[in-house]
Amino acid sequence: MTATAQAAGMDALLTQQGLTKLFLWGTRTVPFHWSSSYDPTTVWPNITHLDLTTRGVLGNGGGDGGGGDGGDGDNSDQAQQMTTTTTVLLLFLQSHPHLDQLCFHGGALSKAVLDAIIKYLPNISDLGFYGHHGIASQDIRRLIQGCPRLERVNLRDSAMMGKDFPEMKPFIYYKGDTFDQTKINCLYGEALDIIRARGQTPLNGSSTS
Repeated sequence: MTATAQAAGMDALLTQQGLTKLFLWGTRTVPFHWSSSYDPTTVWPNITHLDLTTRGVLGNGGGDGGGGDGGDGDNSDQAQQMTTTTTVLLLFLQSHPHLDQLCFHGGALSKAVLDAIIKYLPNISDLGFYGHHGIASQDIRRLIQGCPRLERVNLRDSAMMGKDFPEMKPFIYYKGDTFDQTKINCLYGEALDIIRARGQTPLNGSSTS
């Protein structure tokens, strides 16, 4: 896609004030800067759902690298892109406190982004971290603690195992001697309540009763 086509597409998107869901896939950035008329304070008043392919450009390490030849120039460009994209995303989250669903596909997320979710999105109920090998279980715990309306956290392909969330062990669908190496694809319901009750410290094999 040419720069002209990108700009035209984003210009058109910015006029859609009735937008409720925004999916930005395969862009490797938060591409609002494609439009010269974009203002970081631009608000879609009805949007509740943002779905974004991060591909390693949001964060401070980890992820799949997001491409490039690995040379110094590529690393410098990627670092600049990461900083710009993170800043734009932070401003977007701050200006859209009515978001209740947020999904990130791939890459890594900085502490600043995770903090922004807690600080600016009081109504967030559904979070998705798909393919986020860089995110830690303590990050997830912190989000669950800080987002009281959170009902579900999707973790598919994010390398979370039973040993990271022993709170899941009492549930029948995670029974067995191999629980520690069982993939955890989703946290919801009673598991979130247990995590909130226990805070940042996992069960370490103790009883939930």
